[in-house]
Amino acid sequence: MLKDLHKSYSMLPRVQQKYANLFISDVQSGEITIDPTMTFRDYIALYMRKSEDARIARIVRRLGCYENLLRKLLDR
Repeated sequence: MLKDLHKSYSMLPRVQQKYANLFISDVQSGEITIDPTMTFRDYIALYMRKSEDARIARIVRRLGCYENLLRKLLDR
């Protein structure tokens, strides 16, 4: 999977390259176990979703707003 990721890395948009680097780092450090049913693009999407969830949680915590309303606003 890492070989495939390295081959297609330059074709990824810059935003996805950031998460691809995080994924590669986690694999190399042993922090993540690769699931053979997932593609590297699945992992990139997962990392992006986790990052967005963390960002939303910080905003909710700092502003005290409702998470569901914030998500609806961001989806628009």
